[in-house]
Amino acid sequence: MTPDSLTLDAARRFLDTLDDLAYDVLLETGIHMQPLPLWQDDWDVPETFPNPGLIAAIRREGVSL
Repeated sequence: MTPDSLTLDAARRFLDTLDDLAYDVLLETGIHMQPLPLWQDDWDVPETFPNPGLIAAIRREGVSL
């Protein structure tokens, strides 16, 4: 394994964990949530994000945890 593949593997495990937690919330509350990890720089300067409108919608409608 290379360091890049280890990093990719860790990222996949992290995203799988977020998916599992979101599913648990759905089962327990009926609320569907879609976790989206963002870099702090993308949040601070959304113009650098590929979809700045998404960050604007998250700021407007999202729930900060």
